[in-house]
Amino acid sequence: MRSSVIVLVVLATAAHAEPSVGELRAQVKALKYVEAAKTVEQLLLTPLARGELIEVSMQEGLIKASLNDEAAAKAAFTRALWLDPEQRLPGRVAPRVSTPFLEAKSDVKRAGALVYAPDVQRRVGGDGWSLQAKAISDARGVVSEVLFTIVEDGVGRTHAARADAPVTLDGRGQRVTVSWALRSAAQWVLLEGSVTLPVAAAPVAAPLPALLPVETLPTLLPPEEIRRRLAAAAAPPPPPPRPAFSRVPGIVTLSLGAGLVGAGIIELIASETNAAYARTATRWSDVVGYTTYGRTEQVLGGIFLGVGSAAVAGGIALLIASFSSPLVTVSVVPSPGGASTVVSGVFP
Repeated sequence: MRSSVIVLVVLATAAHAEPSVGELRAQVKALKYVEAAKTVEQLLLTPLARGELIEVSMQEGLIKASLNDEAAAKAAFTRALWLDPEQRLPGRVAPRVSTPFLEAKSDVKRAGALVYAPDVQRRVGGDGWSLQAKAISDARGVVSEVLFTIVEDGVGRTHAARADAPVTLDGRGQRVTVSWALRSAAQWVLLEGSVTLPVAAAPVAAPLPALLPVETLPTLLPPEEIRRRLAAAAAPPPPPPRPAFSRVPGIVTLSLGAGLVGAGIIELIASETNAAYARTATRWSDVVGYTTYGRTEQVLGGIFLGVGSAAVAGGIALLIASFSSPLVTVSVVPSPGGASTVVSGVFP
């Protein structure tokens, strides 16, 4: 019976020695701030993930502010905001809680939050990769080391480096993922990140030469035939035939000119008719009207006749050019077996 009691006491002591973030959350919800403060002290002595550390720091700030320890509350809020500046208070709180939080937020905004972004890239030509990272400037002295995890083509390795020294890593893998974690002396995970490098592009094969040597061709044909075909392939193509001069513009211009000439003749005839009416009219108003109409039609007729005549002449010139254009071309193309005559073009 005594041994059972001893076992229970040991188990209870072990359970109490290892508090959890959930237990801290329950104590704060129950307003047990004194017990919660002791739980925070114990938690900060154990390894914590980044999310756990941020939550514990925010809870510590609420606890210390509720216990009227403004300096400790501000220090806890500063740690939480240094890790994540987006943290907020849970709803409406008393001024003794909001005041140290706002002061911590202002200090972090002025000094800057924790940031770490090493430069990881492939070398020129896809020949491996390299990582360059500067030393971490940590005025708070919280960051103690950086732990790198490299996975190259499915094979993993780790590399731990001091936070106050620059880091240089490299490798030659094709599929590469580099992860890093900033840790404190108490093994808190302060910041994490990773990058996956794109797969190196495959080298582009050099293009084949336009003409292969005779020795590289299949030996199914005689060498003379192979040389003849290579020479024929290398010969320049015959020049393209000159296109025939289109006859459509000449026909359209000639038709338009003929129409304008006809309209001019009609206007001149109408002008003579009005002049005859003016000579036989008995009233002065009729004489003036027929004379005005006649002169107007005479001017229009002259314009139509002149423009139409020019258009007719232009259409005739275009038709002559279309009928006299070289529709058929004859060219002589040299070849290894002798010259050959090529007749090409457009036949009317």
